[in-house]
Amino acid sequence: DPDGLPAELLVLADTFNRPPTVAQIADAVSSPEQAVQVYTAARIAIDPDTAGEKQFLAGLAQALGIDPKLAQHIDATARNAA
Repeated sequence: DPDGLPAELLVLADTFNRPPTVAQIADAVSSPEQAVQVYTAARIAIDPDTAGEKQFLAGLAQALGIDPKLAQHIDATARNAA
């Protein structure tokens, strides 16, 4: 590689520089169980203290087909765990 970095680091850097869209994330999910796992992981990683973060999580839940009540439950659990 041109930068002398391992390929894994280049992939990680690319992901940070060009994060996937909500649609791309949802398209990569293949089951309702995986959708819940992905949403939960996103919610744990993101403390939605800005409008953009709240909008991202709401859009992700919708794109993944997460029931709004389940999303609220996941949000409450993540808040209480923090």
